[in-house]
Amino acid sequence: MSDCKIILCDPWTEESLADLYFLYLPLLDHEAIGLYQLFRIMADVSCSQDELIQASGLSSSRFVQARKNLEQFHLIKTYHDIQSRSWLYHIFAPLDARSFLVHDTYSRLFLQAVGKQRFDQIKTHFTKDMQVPSTMKEISEPCPVEKLDGWSEEDEKLYHDHRPHLVRESYDFDFDTFLQGMDQIFPMRLRTEQNLTRIAQLATIHGIDAKVMKRYVMRAINPNTHVFDFDKLKAQVYHNKTKVESLKDPYALAPVAFMQQRQKGVPVASSDRKVIEKIMHDYHFSNEVMNVLIEYTLKTSHQKFPRSYVEKIAASWVRLGIDSKEKALAQIQAPSTPSSKQAYPSWYTQVQQEEASDELKEEILKMQEQLEGDSHV
Repeated sequence: MSDCKIILCDPWTEESLADLYFLYLPLLDHEAIGLYQLFRIMADVSCSQDELIQASGLSSSRFVQARKNLEQFHLIKTYHDIQSRSWLYHIFAPLDARSFLVHDTYSRLFLQAVGKQRFDQIKTHFTKDMQVPSTMKEISEPCPVEKLDGWSEEDEKLYHDHRPHLVRESYDFDFDTFLQGMDQIFPMRLRTEQNLTRIAQLATIHGIDAKVMKRYVMRAINPNTHVFDFDKLKAQVYHNKTKVESLKDPYALAPVAFMQQRQKGVPVASSDRKVIEKIMHDYHFSNEVMNVLIEYTLKTSHQKFPRSYVEKIAASWVRLGIDSKEKALAQIQAPSTPSSKQAYPSWYTQVQQEEASDELKEEILKMQEQLEGDSHV
């Protein structure tokens, strides 16, 4: 019997029930809405997956379809552990009317489902208290982001001393050198988790040190608008002439540098760089595992690096739990089992040959003579 756990992730407001039935029901159906309500009722209740399906009053196939409908509109998220046969459901509150009706996808699907007249009725009903006369202009004070422009290195150090170092612990990149003297050029409002993560990823994959990356980032920031252009940064990285270091362990090189070493110092093509970036991002491989994958792919595909083939191997390695250089090397060095040769039982090759007796030989001769006589008839 499989275990099942349901967790409510969002608070349920007084308006949530109306949002669910007026806005979501036309896009789903009563079975999906009923299942959603059941999930809310069964939250924190110990039960099995079979008991949950039985309580829904749906068949297994209809339960799955209703569940998928809820997932499509982010009302639930489903997780499943195949080995332990356990299920985990995260339940989210419906979007409020204002968020729903301006959602790029939901609002279009809703208009398609209910028509223009009903759409306008719903819009008027739910947003009547939020309408603003056309003569008025919003003058609400925005968040004072500009106050961070004076953020100093001391402030930054104090901040990071009291905050989890999520990005810095994930990449072998010298953030201290990179951020030194960058207060005005790369201010705090640009030092988001996303920006720092992408910068560290580029540096790690392409083998760019903090000082060089600092120059690239400075060139990628518009001096007039102070907008950080990541595509411009990436273009500079791609044109970077990677210097292949001489390391005792070549698998410790940055993946782009490792591939460049394998092709006699010739710069790595942009298409190959993109494949490496995608694999590193999607499968979270370390440099060492990625380098073994590069080596194996080039060896088995006549020095080509096709994306589909690389992804296929990477996916199999994830399923096999390959997360270190040692495991990756053991995998590619393991002897392959020939599939074309037929395996025979031991007795087949161990049959002892015995010479026929005189009586048997005489009987066989008689049979041959008889057959020959019959053929002449």
